[in-house]
Formats: sequence, structure tokens, C-alpha cells
Amino acid sequence: MRDKKLYLTNNVLKIIALVTMTIDHLGIFLGDISTPIGLAFRIIGRISLPLYLFLLVEGLKYTKNKWAYLLRLGIMSIFIYTMILFINSPLINFKGNIALDRIGNIFFELFLYALTYILATLKHKKLQILCIFPVLLIISLSLLKYLSINQLGYVRLHYLYDGFYLQYDVIGFLIFFGIIFIDKIYNLIIKKELKEDNRIIQFKKSNNYLFYRDSLISFYFVLLSILFYVIGKFNNSSTLNAYQNFGMATYLVFSIPFIILYNGKLGCHNKVLQYAYYLYYPLHLAIIFMIFYLIS
Repeated sequence: MRDKKLYLTNNVLKIIALVTMTIDHLGIFLGDISTPIGLAFRIIGRISLPLYLFLLVEGLKYTKNKWAYLLRLGIMSIFIYTMILFINSPLINFKGNIALDRIGNIFFELFLYALTYILATLKHKKLQILCIFPVLLIISLSLLKYLSINQLGYVRLHYLYDGFYLQYDVIGFLIFFGIIFIDKIYNLIIKKELKEDNRIIQFKKSNNYLFYRDSLISFYFVLLSILFYVIGKFNNSSTLNAYQNFGMATYLVFSIPFIILYNGKLGCHNKVLQYAYYLYYPLHLAIIFMIFYLIS
């Protein structure tokens, strides 16, 4: 079978995720979905989360040291928490303290997902049960978020909680663990069909391996989009709508072309770029905040 031509490296996907995330955050400050430009920016921003979670799964699969990977996410989540704590504290009264409580701490979510994955894949099977604890924490924070909402929308519990606000909890959970499940099932099918180790190894080195796996992931994204559309369209609960804007999550399908073209290669990589990707998140938030703080 002829090998597919795939063009997007891991680093290219990261850049696309960073750019669309920045556009998304600008949309929040430009009126969110209540203004045409805010809505357009936020729709484009729906591309970023699936890409980030897809790359997180790839990173956890191929990193040489999963615990070091987790540590970097943990350090960044603490840093972002401190940043959100400062900006949303009573000392800074930016438009009624809604500056970053709408954005949340994405690194904290990524940390919880990564921790769940690492614990669930420990070599000592008896210790794998520990993965239930980050899952319970995700569920608890999601319930706390839901219970903090009334018919008028999001009611802030306390500015200390903002750094633990899970913006994408249900949506992110379904995307992340759906990708992992599909990857596992796909590899089991390959093992059953090809049988011989040499054939399996050769197939995994080909672009076709990635193309068909990512096609399955893309099909799953389509199903998720339909599910989110139905929930967003037909539910009559304004509380549920405030809890998660499922209608907006429908646009995650725009990430599919980028995932389909992923070639599994790292691309240009060095330590400077590696840490630049991490530092960009707090830096771009600080710049956006300062701009709108000065003009508000």
C-alpha cells in the first residue's frame, strides 16, 4: 500500500495550538460570544484544546521521562495559579475581577490528565488503582464548578479558587481519554491483524499507521461534536449552559485537518524552543491583560 504524505510535525501543531489559543483568549476580552468579532475569535480558538490534548497524549507516549514531563506541567500550573491569584485578587479590580477567571488554569487540567495517565500505566499493577485519585479530584472540582452556578450564570466562590477552575473539565476529559482509548484499541487491532512482530514494527514506522489512527480519532471528534451540538441545542437548563458552553465545543471539528496531516515527527527542537512553549502561555496572558487593563 502506498504510504500517505503527511506534512505537519509535532512542533508545527504546537505553534498552531498556541496561535489559535491566543486568538481564543483575545476573543474573551473582545466581548466573548456576545459580539461578532468575539464569537469569530472564540470559534477559531476551539482548534487549540483538541491539539493540546492530542499532543499531550503523544508526549506521554514517547517522552523518555514521564515524571519529568509531569513535573514541568506541575511547575507551570503553580506559576499560572500564582499569576491568576494576583490578577483576580481584591488588589486588582479589573472589570469586576473577570480578567482570568474565565480562562482558567489549563496547565492544572493538563497536569491532572497526565497524572491520571501515568498512574494508570504504572508497571506495578497494584499501584494503578492510584489513578482514581486525580479522577476523583477532576470530578470534585467539576461538581464544585457546577454548584457555583445559578440561573444567572457563573458565581465566583472565591478568588483563591480561580486558579483551580477547570474550564474544559467534561469536554477535555472526553477528548483526552477518548484519544487514549482509540490509540489502545487501534494498536490491539494491528497486533491481531498483522500478528508478526516485524510486520507490526514496519507498519508503525509508516505514515499510514498515523493516518489511519488519526482518522479514527477524527471520526471520534465528529461524534463528540454532534453530541455537544445536541446537548447545547436541546437542553433547557441555563445552569448547564453556563457550566459548559457545549454549543461552542461543536467547533472542535476544525482541528481535524491538522491532526490528519500529523506525521509523528518532532520537527525543529532544542531546549530553548521546549521552554519557550511553556513560557508563552503566561507571557501572552500577561500582555493581553496589560493591554486591556490600560485601555479599560
